[in-house]
Amino acid sequence: MQDGDLVIAMDRTWVSNGLKVSQVNKADLPCYLVQRVSRLRTKDSFSQSLLKHLFSSYRFEQYVKGVQTDSVVPHISSKQIQEFLIAAPPIKEQQEIAKILSTTDRKLNHLTTQKSQTQQLKKGLMQKLLTGQIRVKPEPQDH
Repeated sequence: MQDGDLVIAMDRTWVSNGLKVSQVNKADLPCYLVQRVSRLRTKDSFSQSLLKHLFSSYRFEQYVKGVQTDSVVPHISSKQIQEFLIAAPPIKEQQEIAKILSTTDRKLNHLTTQKSQTQQLKKGLMQKLLTGQIRVKPEPQDH
């Protein structure tokens, strides 16, 4: 495997949390491909970072739901993955699109982290307020 490779689970590709698609990064290396996992690596005429966004998209999700087998363990074949149609603008445009989408992903991840931290803060504060660890003095009423 290489930094930037995209991997897709071919069994149970779709789970309640979404598609089982991930991108290999330097921290994952060395790593190896196992059975029933597909590796996607582009040629020079296509942006690898854009590929990640395309295969994590709602469009690919709907495609998978439409072609996966209807068995106890739903799966998708490598042929079906290859048959997913991708519009390919010029490489420079692909790189710009991927850059914009990656920036948006980073912002969303940051906001998700902030939301989670704020929720934890609220839980802790509620615990302290409702158990009396922190006392609140009522404001005087104007008559």
